[in-house]
Amino acid sequence: YFKAWEYFLLKPTQFYDENETNKHQKSIKQLNDVVNEILSKRDMNNNCLFINSLLNALNNQQITKEEMNQCILEMLIAGTDTSSVTMFYFLLALSDRNELEEKLLKELKDNSYQTLTNGLKESMRFKPVGPVIMRCAINDDIDNNIQIKKETNIIINLVDMHRKNEYFLLGNQFNLINVEDKDLSNTNNEKNVFLPFGIGPKECVGRWLAKIEMEIIIEKLILNYSFKRANGTKTLEELQTRWDIAQQPTHPGYMLIQKR
Repeated sequence: YFKAWEYFLLKPTQFYDENETNKHQKSIKQLNDVVNEILSKRDMNNNCLFINSLLNALNNQQITKEEMNQCILEMLIAGTDTSSVTMFYFLLALSDRNELEEKLLKELKDNSYQTLTNGLKESMRFKPVGPVIMRCAINDDIDNNIQIKKETNIIINLVDMHRKNEYFLLGNQFNLINVEDKDLSNTNNEKNVFLPFGIGPKECVGRWLAKIEMEIIIEKLILNYSFKRANGTKTLEELQTRWDIAQQPTHPGYMLIQKR
């Protein structure tokens, strides 16, 4: 499905290949069939808040059937790669920063989570697994004397924006000082310079779930294990990435894990 998403969204229509197009359309149909099966088998006596809230929105004409299906599909398949890669980046950063790891461990033992929260934020800033935000102009517009035609694809480069020193003190370094004592939530972030989950009505629907999942998993790992970067594995700063479902490392990375 992700390959189909990438194919239809990023590839100009004049370069479509008939066989590849049919293959991607088939995969989309198969997943849509799964979504329809979930809806048909739902237990009306079971308080499934997510699906029921979508059905209520559909009945009230707040969303379309296609939009409802897309929300269910995203809950089924989205988030695994993005969360796991972000946690890998954070653990890799910790493996070379003994003082930061000790500080994090001490705070977690005291049921304090500030360093954990900031560490995950800094990981998403320094190496955003979603490196771009893509939107389509719904109307003709002019921005900074640049004419934007309706249906123009607009790509926001998060990798570049997240590294700008005008927004982050040490933009090209992994350092928690970049996110400490800052409210980077979308509602208070006037310049919208930290957008790992996107922004607006189309921001990541699972952002809070992903945040909680990563915090719980990292807490359990750090309380029970220590991590050291293995020989031959590049540091977080040296690590090269490539575009895939999420912005993935180009080569495997290994760490030595020792029980505390």
